Amino acid sequence: TSSSFDPPLELSEMEPPILLAMKMFCCSVQNYREKRRNKRANKTKGCVPSMNLFDGFCGDSSDIPKLEVGDRIVVQQEDGDDAKETITYTLDKAYSAVSDAACLSEEEKQDLSQDHFSKLAAIAARNGFIVTTKSPFKTYYEGLLRATGGRSSARHKVAMNQLATVLGSSDGKLSRSMDGQIEKKCAIQTSSLFSLVAKMNHSCDPCAEVRGHNFVDCLVDVVALRDINAGEEITISYINVGENAGKSSTDRVRRMRELQARYLFLCNCSRCQTTFATE
Repeated sequence: TSSSFDPPLELSEMEPPILLAMKMFCCSVQNYREKRRNKRANKTKGCVPSMNLFDGFCGDSSDIPKLEVGDRIVVQQEDGDDAKETITYTLDKAYSAVSDAACLSEEEKQDLSQDHFSKLAAIAARNGFIVTTKSPFKTYYEGLLRATGGRSSARHKVAMNQLATVLGSSDGKLSRSMDGQIEKKCAIQTSSLFSLVAKMNHSCDPCAEVRGHNFVDCLVDVVALRDINAGEEITISYINVGENAGKSSTDRVRRMRELQARYLFLCNCSRCQTTFATE
């Protein structure tokens, strides 16, 4: 059996759930060390890393290959005269990076293991929200128009020529693809874990939705989409169900595939049951 890695990822290029898992892992390390200090002060023995910070969230280390999170590995397996390839995923490099950054001792690694980190990564992938900041280019360009007197002005042409040159244009002309270059550098994508929202169940016919703010902060709002009865469960949709969700068997299959791939479950809400019954 042999395996080959894809080219290594830089820390800045890692997927948002892995970066979130690193932050969660650092919280676990801090919690672990604090408990060890307290136990030593009280002269008690034994120390187990606390998962209290992330109890109640779905996700396990065994989910990593299913979620396709981390470094992709192609494993060659000999089966008689035939060689078979299987694909799996590992967090070896991510764990190595975060454990080195936290200066974990070999003793600490026994408790704060790679399996522990993989569990946090699965929790981040299955419960986190991907947040992308808005590209600043449109706002910048509108300001540039006002400051230079409009598209037909000589000042505007000079400014645009300078901007295009900075972005790598050889002829001083600004192309449409350059907006994408700015967005790639400036529109940051990250992942966040909101504990109460993450514990809300999914429905393809939700009674509420999650809304972010215009400015990046540490808050999201859960907004009712209709009247919610007393005692009724508050549900949200984990995916974009659209206006016609559940009205055709094709749409239901699409939703099921997305939920299975991203969250590892199939929906059995009233809307999906109704669609299934009419097929």
